[in-house]
Amino acid sequence: MPTPGNGNETAFLDYDSDLIRKGWIKEGLVQNASKSFWAAYTGSSGESVVYQKNMTGVKEGNNIIFDYDGYLTGEMALDREQAWGKGEGKRKFSSSLKIRRGRIPVNNGDRFKGKEIGDLSITEHGDSRRKLADLWTRHKDQAHFDAVQGRLDNLDNSHIFRPNKRATIGDLLVTDVMSYDYILELNEMMLEGDGFAVGGKRMPLKPFTLQNGEAVWNLLLDNTAFFQLKKDKRFQDLVAQGDVRGMNNFLFKGRPIQIGQLMISVAPVFFGISSDRRAGKTKPEISGFRKLDEDGLYTGEKGFAATGKKIASRSVLLGAGAMQYGMGMEPDYNLQWSQDHKITSESLLEVWFNVQKTQLLPESVDYDEARIGNLDYGVVAIDTYAGVGA
Repeated sequence: MPTPGNGNETAFLDYDSDLIRKGWIKEGLVQNASKSFWAAYTGSSGESVVYQKNMTGVKEGNNIIFDYDGYLTGEMALDREQAWGKGEGKRKFSSSLKIRRGRIPVNNGDRFKGKEIGDLSITEHGDSRRKLADLWTRHKDQAHFDAVQGRLDNLDNSHIFRPNKRATIGDLLVTDVMSYDYILELNEMMLEGDGFAVGGKRMPLKPFTLQNGEAVWNLLLDNTAFFQLKKDKRFQDLVAQGDVRGMNNFLFKGRPIQIGQLMISVAPVFFGISSDRRAGKTKPEISGFRKLDEDGLYTGEKGFAATGKKIASRSVLLGAGAMQYGMGMEPDYNLQWSQDHKITSESLLEVWFNVQKTQLLPESVDYDEARIGNLDYGVVAIDTYAGVGA
């Protein structure tokens, strides 16, 4: 790291030192982390919306194991009834996250011409570090958005709710929109663990805790659902009377608003293109929620919103433990010169990571009614009508 002085020093970073180089790139990633949409949702336990585990010894192809304790539900032995031999087995649930290696290159052009291959100029390579850290944050955020919406290739949309119990996106009508009445219906469904398009009863979503200690659930809206809600007369009256007055009112700024224990906020809109559904195989110009058409194609995918195809606005209800995010080996920064006498160079950020919606495997037995196993544990997808492909 550079030492403060009179400003005329040339600061160099020893490229051959793993400790110094990895510390330098990690510092850049930490500095950029504040831009992440999901930072406020992430914690080191299943009590957060995003449960993050860092395993620095885990390489590509290795798995990070997440384990969860269940609670007891057995009935009592009353009076002189025999209790021995009726002890309930302890429930245990787990899931596995496979770590992938991701590499993001940037072409430095002729800018680094003349620099010694054994050294990294902090001032010049700092620009590459900043740009790579920014792109990594957008990649990571998009992987979270795609996971929670159910887009990633290893995830199952086991719980989807649609207005008027529409079975598919193709069944949605123009009137199937986000409204205050529909939010009340969602709130009831969330508490009772019932009313899903698929799957019947399940464990109700577990709330997560805000910094002030309050337990809440989050209704994270797609932008179209957000504007549908803003147009709803009953919702307008509620916010006008109950929300903070002035320009910070939800109707003006879209800042989070709370109805009971339900916090309502809006996600950014995705811009970019995708080559496939693996995390990282997207060019995220802006990270955010995607739309979904009746053929199962998402914004940014080839063929999305073909003529006459209905399009859904996919929002999500979030509870604790909705997603799992794993980091493997420490991120690294690599420099490669061109074969043509080092005229140009490329820098590369290497990360070991993966993200998924939480789906738990019962290690013993599941609950009878409040099921947990093989379901989307902390998230429910919500589709409302968004339009028709042109």
